[in-house]
Amino acid sequence: STLRDRLQELTETRDVSRHPMLLEELKRRLPNSIKCLSASSTHLRYNCVMYALGIHNSAEYVRMAMQCPEEVHASPSFLRFLIDKQETIITSTPSTGDMGVYLQGDAVKHVGRVLVGGRIQSKWGIGHLYDHSIEEAPASYGSAVRFYNPIDPATALEQFVRFAASHGVELR
Repeated sequence: STLRDRLQELTETRDVSRHPMLLEELKRRLPNSIKCLSASSTHLRYNCVMYALGIHNSAEYVRMAMQCPEEVHASPSFLRFLIDKQETIITSTPSTGDMGVYLQGDAVKHVGRVLVGGRIQSKWGIGHLYDHSIEEAPASYGSAVRFYNPIDPATALEQFVRFAASHGVELR
């Protein structure tokens, strides 16, 4: 089976504390260049979109998200909203700080930040933050990657208010 399928299984392992060890075991069978960047699982209460937009430590985002129903959060559909509103522009030559957006068809599945050398730094599911090549991502994250210019956190928060409103939630 492929590396991407095995990575998918890793992200589906509920005990997040086991993920780094499972990755090391996987490296022995399927060599890869993935590095786990989060040492503990204590500060992982954010997702890939929050991380890529730089709002994963934002008290303001948390305050707004707490006012929303569960389905209205900084999700792949929020990132699709930003793309559709042209808050971020596609680029053919990715550079450090850009967003690598993983897609299945037109559906946004995952996002990470582009690092020096074209690698990606991204948060996988409920698990850890990883440094990986573009191809070294779980299978469910889609078969295509497009690159977009970054969005500053303040703009992301402003747009989250509009995204919530588009779902009938008025934030204060």
